[in-house]
Amino acid sequence: MSNKAVWARIEVKVCNDEGGSINVTQFPWSLAYADGAQVEVTGLHGGNFPKPEFPTNDKPVKPGNCVRGGIMFPVEPDQRPERIVYHPDSIEEPIEWAVPPSGAAGDTRSKRSSQQARAYSSPSSGSGTTARAIQRSVPTD
Repeated sequence: MSNKAVWARIEVKVCNDEGGSINVTQFPWSLAYADGAQVEVTGLHGGNFPKPEFPTNDKPVKPGNCVRGGIMFPVEPDQRPERIVYHPDSIEEPIEWAVPPSGAAGDTRSKRSSQQARAYSSPSSGSGTTARAIQRSVPTD
């Protein structure tokens, strides 16, 4: 990562639709580029980052509840990620959302079916996830 990196933010929402409690955190989320490169979360939070922030530590989500917030990633200013990737340890295959082109009109959210969403919690519980497009922010120090 160069010293010209900027912060990119994704807005995520994880809901537990049924079953037992699930735990959520920022760490299963990443950004993927067309060339195969990925940017992982830094674990940084607080300070001047936009609020609300998605939890950095495991946060239990009871059935019928949701957790929503932003996750920040350092990205190169001249490169745009192509996908948002969610890959917790509890699933084999990651769930991915396309990042809309810069300046795309309309709602930039993608919704996954409840069948796909159930795959990343546990067999006895289900959840749904929404991810919104990236918003560029201030340069990193």
